[in-house]
Amino acid sequence: VETEKGKSAIIEYTDYVVDGNQLIIDVSDCINRSIDEIDPLTRFVIETDKRTGKIYTEVGTFEDVICEENAVKIQFPENPR
Repeated sequence: VETEKGKSAIIEYTDYVVDGNQLIIDVSDCINRSIDEIDPLTRFVIETDKRTGKIYTEVGTFEDVICEENAVKIQFPENPR
C-alpha cells in the first residue's frame, strides 16, 4: 500500500456521511492528480492513522463525483466489491 500510495491520487477529506449503505466524503484536496483525471474504476482505500499503526479499509471504486456550490463530494456505491 505504501508503494502504491506514492503513485496514486490521494484524496483528503474533511467529513463523511453514511447514507444507507453509501459512503459520501467531502473532498478537501486531491493530491498527485486532478479529481477529473481519476478513472471511476480506481479502487480506493481509507487510511486511518491510529497510535497502534496504520489501518487500511478498502472502500472500492467510486460511483459519482458530486460538485456543489462550495464542495466536491465522492460517492461510493452500496456494495463496494
